[in-house]
Amino acid sequence: MTPSPSPLPIVVAVIALAIVPACRQEWQWQCTTSQDCPPRQFCKLGACDPLHDGPIPYESTHQTPIHADYPDAYDFPDTDVDLWLEPQAPHPCPDAPAADADTLFLNEIFAYVPTGPEGDANQDGVRHAHDDEFLELVNISADTLDLTGVVLFNDTTPRFTFPPFCLEPLHAVVVFGGIEPGATLPEGDGWTSLIADSRFAYANGGGRVVVQAKNQETIADVTYGSHPAVALTRQTDLEPGPFLPHTDVFEEKIFSPGTCANGQPFRTGC
Repeated sequence: MTPSPSPLPIVVAVIALAIVPACRQEWQWQCTTSQDCPPRQFCKLGACDPLHDGPIPYESTHQTPIHADYPDAYDFPDTDVDLWLEPQAPHPCPDAPAADADTLFLNEIFAYVPTGPEGDANQDGVRHAHDDEFLELVNISADTLDLTGVVLFNDTTPRFTFPPFCLEPLHAVVVFGGIEPGATLPEGDGWTSLIADSRFAYANGGGRVVVQAKNQETIADVTYGSHPAVALTRQTDLEPGPFLPHTDVFEEKIFSPGTCANGQPFRTGC
């Protein structure tokens, strides 16, 4: 006579099947990411684990630096994970006033690049219809200016936003539309240059140039029309007035990035 099977394995299997869904529901309910956890906890293998006592180095909605010299270094206590990012560079002029319409001056616009080598305004060895376009801005105040957040537009389209950047009194910054790979950015006595985030792509026959401060105040709003293939510059450097073809102001040059129309540094008074 065959002995009947013991009921114990069946009972164990039934209990296990009942426990597994409950555990799965418990895991799903706790977290899938650290954002599902309360503050001072992080998600580890589906469970919200508490962080160590003391200052909070990490929360789901805020990360507090744990190393004074490395503000982008974060620690995940009770784990083997440390997240190290590049240290943030200090702002180059944290106490400088922000640029505004009274202190930052749009002095020259180069929207119509002539053909041939004479159009190579960015000095990279190649004439380019868009890369050689530029805007020239001058600090006309007595203080170093913070240009961080100043935006340059083609009409209503933003083309460049200044990173943390300082501009000394009577110094200029020239923003070019582009440059050949590996080429050195041009600079000179009292001026430096940057490259736009995307090409300005100003129209030759007419367009609109807008410069906006970080607080969205309008620094300059210039509409230009048809003109020769030369830069447009102020009738008198660093003074409000109309933009004229560069050769009407100084016949020997078709542009003068970073300098007065006659090529002298702005600090000389032009």
